[in-house]
Amino acid sequence: MNKNKASVDPGNLVYADSALHLARVWAGKNRFGLAIENIREALTARFAPDSLSNAAIYTAGKMIESDLKSEASFLLKEMLATLADPQKGAIHVELGKIARDSEETEKAKKHFGKALELLPDGPNRAWVEESLSDLKSQATIAE
Repeated sequence: MNKNKASVDPGNLVYADSALHLARVWAGKNRFGLAIENIREALTARFAPDSLSNAAIYTAGKMIESDLKSEASFLLKEMLATLADPQKGAIHVELGKIARDSEETEKAKKHFGKALELLPDGPNRAWVEESLSDLKSQATIAE
């Protein structure tokens, strides 16, 4: 991507999509620095595509598989500062999963609750509602 940068308008949607495609490729090869660089490159486009949150979530998932939870969390939090509200819902779901898996129940509840505020109806929303309910039940049992 970097060697062809001069030949493509960075504000172009195709440029952003290409950067996100490369981010997924690099994440799949566990080259997270290059994946994140390409995600950030896509942010420079005038019209960041909807697939930006998907690329960040995919990269974070690969980072988690490589036991890089804190780095994945940092990437996702960076995306929260950048994305529009509908996309933020999916990011909060992923942050909730990381917190839940790290046994940080209060953080998980916070992220799942925020996701519910932002997610439209659908299977993801139902999953988040169930996960949040499970966390609340576990907290009640622990008391």
